[in-house]
Amino acid sequence: DKHRNDRRLLANIYLKNFAKKEFHAMISELLDQDDDQIEKLAHYLYLQTDGNVFHANQLLQEMERSNMLVYSRISFQWEWHPSDERTSAMLSGTNRDVVHLVANKIQALPAPLQRALVLASYIRSSFELSVLEAVVKYEEVHG
Repeated sequence: DKHRNDRRLLANIYLKNFAKKEFHAMISELLDQDDDQIEKLAHYLYLQTDGNVFHANQLLQEMERSNMLVYSRISFQWEWHPSDERTSAMLSGTNRDVVHLVANKIQALPAPLQRALVLASYIRSSFELSVLEAVVKYEEVHG
């Protein structure tokens, strides 16, 4: 049937956390810098994420948003300054962790979307969007 043909095939991909050596190599490759140049950053990211690629990506995005990690259009490479006060605080572990970063991102979303995420968390780890829509509509009507 036409509806069935329009559906996209989805597959689950299970990723394990990277070991420290592979994690450092990944960060080096992502930032296109030698491992020696990003040793402190890779070490910090590994400690905060335990080698979880998704969490490392979240931290790198936060660093970019807060201008702790900047792509230079002059040198055509990613730059970060470990001596900068904010970066220094982050590297020493006095800054927030990944859970707080994600929580802050969720809190910045509009209230209806936050509520939909809460309701989605009660359903299952995977579900059809139509199920979430039905739950949201039910919750709106019945409180």
